[in-house]
Amino acid sequence: MYEMLVREISSSVVRVPKPVPGTAVKVTRYGAVLAFVISPEDYEAVEAMMDAYRNHPPIESELTDAELRAHAATDELETAEEYDYDGLAAALDA
Repeated sequence: MYEMLVREISSSVVRVPKPVPGTAVKVTRYGAVLAFVISPEDYEAVEAMMDAYRNHPPIESELTDAELRAHAATDELETAEEYDYDGLAAALDA
């Protein structure tokens, strides 16, 4: 699972604009993205989301290929009468 490493750099070593919550500052040089600067509040939110994902991964990551194909085959249908059971069986056999 992904773990974000944090490295501290003194503000006396680098010049960084004060980040505003809800806004990311993209740092570029010669057109290449070097870094993003976010506020401490936004960083805490990102960490909380990463913790939530680590503790409760999306169910889709636990589904088998057959289950995903079955879901895709019936995803756009709204009522039981509309289900294409033959198509569902074919998707499961593929």
